[in-house]
Amino acid sequence: MSDSAASGAPLESPAAGRTGDAHGTRLSTRLLAAASRTAAGRALASRAELGRIRAASGLLSGAGRSSIASAQLSANHDATYRHIWTEAASAVGASLEEFAPGYFRFRRGKAETLTWRHHVMLDSPATMTLAGDKALLRHMLAEAGVPVVPAATANPSGPADLIAFQAGTAERLVVKPARGTSGGTGVTCGVQSEDDLIRAWLVARRHYPVVLGEQQQAGTEYRLLLLGGELLGAVQRRPANVTGDGRSSVRELIAEVNHARLVGNRHAVSRLIPVNLECMLVLRQAGLTLNSVPADGQVVLVSASVSASGSEDTETWRQLSPELLASAKLAAEVAHLHLAGVDLVTDDVSAPLEGHGSILEVNATPGLHYHYQVRQPDECERVAVPLLDHLLG
Repeated sequence: MSDSAASGAPLESPAAGRTGDAHGTRLSTRLLAAASRTAAGRALASRAELGRIRAASGLLSGAGRSSIASAQLSANHDATYRHIWTEAASAVGASLEEFAPGYFRFRRGKAETLTWRHHVMLDSPATMTLAGDKALLRHMLAEAGVPVVPAATANPSGPADLIAFQAGTAERLVVKPARGTSGGTGVTCGVQSEDDLIRAWLVARRHYPVVLGEQQQAGTEYRLLLLGGELLGAVQRRPANVTGDGRSSVRELIAEVNHARLVGNRHAVSRLIPVNLECMLVLRQAGLTLNSVPADGQVVLVSASVSASGSEDTETWRQLSPELLASAKLAAEVAHLHLAGVDLVTDDVSAPLEGHGSILEVNATPGLHYHYQVRQPDECERVAVPLLDHLLG
């Protein structure tokens, strides 16, 4: 593997891949940044960057296949929640009616409640909106003494504030829309150079004009599901990877994993591995590209975040320090959420979060499937059971 790719060399582009001239990629990025000085230019530059990523990933001719895959994933997701809620209804003695795909009505005695997949009738639109405002909630968490990572916000006019923030830290950044997205949409981890940052900003602002940049903290990520301040379950989540066979390129290995996710156990996974900017940044750090052919048995990370993790990357976790759990509970309390999915990163889950990690996000409509789609499903926490019992209480 070459050291130049891991040290921050620009990503390959269609032109750079043919000529071997990385300068062309840098120039293209700076031209897009220059175009972003006006509102119309920013919209055009964001679309151009998306096109550049799609070209480098080889996805330009796959729109039809992508639509089919999305439809299959959606159907699988409905089936997953059908399984989750059917089991929960049986456990709490409730009747269940699916009156449209993904929509369920439960009755127990005179009590009734509705769900759509993981969305339940519990928290208010006001608190859910607050949780979605990542920059504001992060500020509130910091004021309450909850450990959070250092961050900066770029206003809609350009990434200058993020560039200045990046210049003051040796850490890689996570760049994300400041509000309005979930499940990793518009988020790029592993941002290292100024060119990386400009590209990640262009990706994020397609989803919301204000963009947040955070230091990427080392450690392992966990999702804690809290109901009324009580822990229902926790999972450890690791980034997605592929394993080389000595013949296939990284791009082909990702396609094989995604195909297996689509046609395999439909309850085992809810997302495909995206070939996006983050994927290419992670590969570059390892000295690889999408065209590289890993050795037989070589494990290659293809994501820096856990948003594309599969069941093989997720484990039910029960060893949490009381102090770490208290930090997660305080985060949910600050967000005024009755049901909260708290994402955190730490280098020692048995220690307090302070000095070892940070709260990453507090989610107002947390997915229940994360707790079922684990490496050992027979040992998972069936979090929908106490949740439904509470909803019908």
